[in-house]
Amino acid sequence: MEEILLSSAEKNKKYTISKISLKDLAVARRLSELGFYSGAEVVVLGYSALKKTFLVEISSYTLSLRKSVCDLVFLNEFKKN
Repeated sequence: MEEILLSSAEKNKKYTISKISLKDLAVARRLSELGFYSGAEVVVLGYSALKKTFLVEISSYTLSLRKSVCDLVFLNEFKKN
Protein backbone atom coordinates (compact mmCIF):
# COMPACT_ATOMS: atom_id res chain seq x y z
CA MET A 1 0.00 0.00 0.00
CA GLU A 2 1.40 3.36 -1.03
CA GLU A 3 1.70 6.13 1.56
CA ILE A 4 0.98 9.73 0.67
CA LEU A 5 1.35 12.97 2.58
CA LEU A 6 -1.67 14.76 4.00
CA SER A 7 -0.70 17.77 1.89
CA SER A 8 -1.22 15.73 -1.30
CA ALA A 9 -4.50 14.04 -0.29
CA GLU A 10 -7.59 14.41 -2.46
CA LYS A 11 -10.50 16.51 -1.21
CA ASN A 12 -13.45 14.72 0.44
CA LYS A 13 -11.73 11.34 0.37
CA LYS A 14 -11.30 9.34 3.57
CA TYR A 15 -7.81 8.23 4.62
CA THR A 16 -6.23 6.57 7.64
CA ILE A 17 -3.08 7.91 9.23
CA SER A 18 -0.17 5.51 8.91
CA LYS A 19 2.45 7.53 10.80
CA ILE A 20 3.57 10.98 11.92
CA SER A 21 7.09 12.10 11.05
CA LEU A 22 9.27 13.02 14.01
CA LYS A 23 11.26 15.71 12.17
CA ASP A 24 9.70 18.30 14.49
CA LEU A 25 8.99 16.67 17.84
CA ALA A 26 7.00 19.59 19.25
CA VAL A 27 4.63 19.58 16.27
CA ALA A 28 4.38 15.78 16.30
CA ARG A 29 3.45 15.89 20.00
CA ARG A 30 0.81 18.56 19.39
CA LEU A 31 -0.65 16.58 16.48
CA SER A 32 -0.99 13.53 18.72
CA GLU A 33 -2.81 15.67 21.30
CA LEU A 34 -5.22 16.72 18.53
CA GLY A 35 -6.03 13.08 17.68
CA PHE A 36 -3.51 12.44 14.90
CA TYR A 37 -2.32 8.91 15.60
CA SER A 38 -1.80 5.76 13.58
CA GLY A 39 -5.14 4.36 12.42
CA ALA A 40 -7.16 7.57 12.88
CA GLU A 41 -9.49 8.52 10.02
CA VAL A 42 -8.97 11.89 8.35
CA VAL A 43 -10.66 13.80 5.50
CA VAL A 44 -9.36 16.89 3.70
CA LEU A 45 -12.39 19.17 3.36
CA GLY A 46 -10.62 21.90 1.41
CA TYR A 47 -7.52 24.01 1.01
CA SER A 48 -6.49 27.53 0.14
CA ALA A 49 -5.93 28.58 -3.47
CA LEU A 50 -2.16 28.10 -3.24
CA LYS A 51 -2.42 25.00 -1.00
CA LYS A 52 -0.71 26.78 1.89
CA THR A 53 -3.41 25.82 4.44
CA PHE A 54 -5.67 22.78 4.63
CA LEU A 55 -9.06 22.29 6.25
CA VAL A 56 -9.04 18.84 7.82
CA GLU A 57 -11.69 16.78 9.63
CA ILE A 58 -10.52 14.31 12.25
CA SER A 59 -12.36 12.78 15.22
CA SER A 60 -15.57 14.67 14.34
CA TYR A 61 -13.99 18.12 14.52
CA THR A 62 -12.49 20.42 11.90
CA LEU A 63 -9.20 22.28 12.02
CA SER A 64 -6.91 24.24 9.75
CA LEU A 65 -3.29 23.17 9.29
CA ARG A 66 -0.35 24.74 7.50
CA LYS A 67 1.21 22.81 4.63
CA SER A 68 4.44 22.38 6.62
CA VAL A 69 2.45 20.52 9.30
CA CYS A 70 0.55 18.45 6.72
CA ASP A 71 3.91 17.35 5.30
CA LEU A 72 4.57 15.48 8.57
CA VAL A 73 1.46 13.26 8.32
CA PHE A 74 1.55 10.08 6.21
CA LEU A 75 -1.71 8.51 5.02
CA ASN A 76 -3.06 5.34 3.46
CA GLU A 77 -6.35 5.07 1.59
CA PHE A 78 -9.26 4.14 3.85
CA LYS A 79 -10.41 0.55 3.49
CA LYS A 80 -13.54 -0.85 5.09
CA ASN A 81 -13.08 -4.17 6.88
